[in-house]
Amino acid sequence: MKRSIRSAAPATAALFFLAGCGSTQTVTVTVTQNGTPTPTSPMLNVTEFQFTMNLPPGISDAVYSVDRTYAGPLTDVNGKTATSLGDIPLTTKAIKSDAACSQDPSVATITVFSTDPTSLQFASGPSSYKKVGSYWLGYTEAQAACDNAVSTDAPLFQQAFNTARAT
Repeated sequence: MKRSIRSAAPATAALFFLAGCGSTQTVTVTVTQNGTPTPTSPMLNVTEFQFTMNLPPGISDAVYSVDRTYAGPLTDVNGKTATSLGDIPLTTKAIKSDAACSQDPSVATITVFSTDPTSLQFASGPSSYKKVGSYWLGYTEAQAACDNAVSTDAPLFQQAFNTARAT
């Protein structure tokens, strides 16, 4: 059954999907005047690696860059390797503009791998991994000069990382 919502202002609707025998999942979307769904939270689009993440409140001004300094084979403590395509340092505009954080404003880093890194044991590096599209993403909390920013914003970036999906 097809239904439409007609309104001059955006409308919010809750959609219920059967997610198996006897269970449901609720998804909330906002529909604009032209009928296009819009996300309910800000998103960070990483166009270089074709993925996007929902940004929770507190880091809605998130920004990133791409650092290919360590792109190539990365070897773990056992001599196994995975191929890195680069790092994505994550921060917010507010942290980036803070003079105390100017040396290294990154709160977290996502390392992009072209090969599966999940069985590797790095001395320091990603604490969690996620397969998104054709890439493997690894999340690492920063050891930055801005400890307050890391302690408050890193868990929010971890939440955003957990929502990563291919675009």
